Amino acid sequence: MVKQRAVEPGTLLGGKYRVERELGRGGMGVVVAAAHIQLDLPVALKLLIDSEVDEKSRRRFLREARAASQLRSEHAVRVFDIAGEDDPDGPYIVMERLEGCDLAQLLRERGPLPLAEAVGLVAQAADAIAEAHAVGIVHRDLKPANLFVTRRRDAALVKVLDFGISRLPASGAHDGSTTGGQLLGSPAYMAPEQLAGEIDIDGRADLWSLGVLLYQLVSGRLPFAGDGLPQLCAQVMQAQPPPIPELGADWPAFERFLARCLHKQRERRFESIAALAAGLAELVPPGPVAEHVAALRRAAPGARQPAPATRPALATTQVAPLRSRRRLAPALGALIVLAAGIGLALAWRGSRGADAESPPAGPAPAAAPHHAPDAAVTAPAEAGMAARDGGAPVTPAPTAPRRRRPPSPSPSPTDVYDDRGD
Repeated sequence: MVKQRAVEPGTLLGGKYRVERELGRGGMGVVVAAAHIQLDLPVALKLLIDSEVDEKSRRRFLREARAASQLRSEHAVRVFDIAGEDDPDGPYIVMERLEGCDLAQLLRERGPLPLAEAVGLVAQAADAIAEAHAVGIVHRDLKPANLFVTRRRDAALVKVLDFGISRLPASGAHDGSTTGGQLLGSPAYMAPEQLAGEIDIDGRADLWSLGVLLYQLVSGRLPFAGDGLPQLCAQVMQAQPPPIPELGADWPAFERFLARCLHKQRERRFESIAALAAGLAELVPPGPVAEHVAALRRAAPGARQPAPATRPALATTQVAPLRSRRRLAPALGALIVLAAGIGLALAWRGSRGADAESPPAGPAPAAAPHHAPDAAVTAPAEAGMAARDGGAPVTPAPTAPRRRRPPSPSPSPTDVYDDRGD
């Protein structure tokens, strides 16, 4: 055991950090405002508060510093320094000092938040968790008290705090700070597998906690509650979150989101922060929050990038027939005119034969089978053109007997294919 000295305003830690006041207190530690006396830099110090600190608590405490120091997201609290086991003042973590309040205080002061605002706050927290998951860190204790709301210019900025019970990437040796069957975290925000004491907790437990947080932010209450831990556990394991009447028409979409985020079986939850962001995108209208969610969806690990050739392929499929029809238009026009001319010529020769009272010549019957395929293609084309131009379908008819052969008209592409619709 190591004695942890009391920290009072004016205390100088490590020969350079002077304590100013207490900022907050939790189950294991206390956070105080301090200043670096050489740099005149405001900082926050987190210290263990037990009068006697055992080795397991010390390792767990220092693990928080290691976890937070790996993250570069603006939504994760920054760690500057750490005083370890050899420091006579005991272990403490030097962090950035934040001005504002945590989400627990925000809920107490304001009550339920508008859906879009709540989605924006959760999406900012998810940004830090996405980076943590990318390096193999699972937070395991996401709750309103561990999400701090500060300001960035004229907008709220969420910072994720307290990685004290986070799960770090496997290093080949267990540090003894967590064991199977041990309940670590805040039960109201814990996934079923956490409550069951499973040791192989992964990032989907954090996604569950984010779903609980969002429900609480928009309703002002928790989705699962009980008079004691056994009843709470039974609710988490078996019950479904009750509807939120205040959401009105937004409830069905929100319910679909909860069905994926708070599924009892982790295999059927959102599989990643990118997938969760896709679910959040369905809850908000276009605007700054939707843009932030879209950016999170694109940047988070596990995001599926759309195939770049999808849209051009569709365009090519639509345009190609038009180009083919343009190339065939002159040939089709010539074919139609040729067939019409042959029909007129045959009728004219037949009328001359009737005047001379001579039987039809042999070539005429032989010509019909030869041109029958052309007539089968041409007749529907002529009917379609007439309908497109506003007239009735036209069926070629024999002309009156004439001794003079009519001139053949020259084909016009406009008559054959109307390109005005292209």
